[in-house]
Amino acid sequence: MTRALVVGSSHIGALRGAAGEMATSYPDLDVQYFGVMGPNFLLATLGKDQLFRPRFRRKDVGGREFALKVNGADHIDTSAFDHVLSVGHRFGFDRMAALLAENDVLEGARSGRARVIPRQLLSEVIETMAGESTDIFIKRMRGRAGLSVALAPYPSTGIVGMTKAPAFARICAALWAHPDAEAFFHDWLRFVDRRLEHAGHRLLPQPAATVAGPFATKPAFAVNRRDMKGGAVAAEADHRHMNAAFGQCVLDAFARQHLGLTPNHPFSDAAE
Repeated sequence: MTRALVVGSSHIGALRGAAGEMATSYPDLDVQYFGVMGPNFLLATLGKDQLFRPRFRRKDVGGREFALKVNGADHIDTSAFDHVLSVGHRFGFDRMAALLAENDVLEGARSGRARVIPRQLLSEVIETMAGESTDIFIKRMRGRAGLSVALAPYPSTGIVGMTKAPAFARICAALWAHPDAEAFFHDWLRFVDRRLEHAGHRLLPQPAATVAGPFATKPAFAVNRRDMKGGAVAAEADHRHMNAAFGQCVLDAFARQHLGLTPNHPFSDAAE
């Protein structure tokens, strides 16, 4: 039996929602979950004692109470697990995406944006923003080597026109329409991959079956999204949190690519 632990922010809800399907597909894989609110997760540490500890500020009583409610504990010992998968970091991509959305690239195709920036500046931005964010993660996780790292899901293309987050929706729409978005996206992803690999960790890219383009998820995966415990959320899709079908895609990729396991029946990547 292979024991794996998934630690993360609210995005682990999609993976937790796929627990039943994964148990059927991989009967020799035992997956446990530990999730906390995003701010507590992003500041978490994993020390030499193998304890994964979210950071709860003194005034952040709600965050600790939420962790206790969801997990029964506010930290977890990772030493009992063969593998650990971290889910929820973005490594600075939101800020970098906003820069590209508002500017054309000097060496690229012009699309009528008011400002133009050289490609070298984009490369420097990736190295600075993504490098700083990735290095902070590596330092905080110094107590355990060989982590698997899955990013927070890319926003669903259904976010365009969304009224609850219009500013972010506009950034997404502008980025996806940018003629150089694909190249920029892959430069960033390769940079993060290399940085993590150099530190002994492995990036788990978002499964291709879920991806609609650079930094974009297919809208079907944002319908019937899951909460932290894996339960269905009745409210409308927020286009950043995904459903159990998305979670199954991620866990299946983790089992195949990082654990070397094979499912005992054909896997379907169709969204719910």
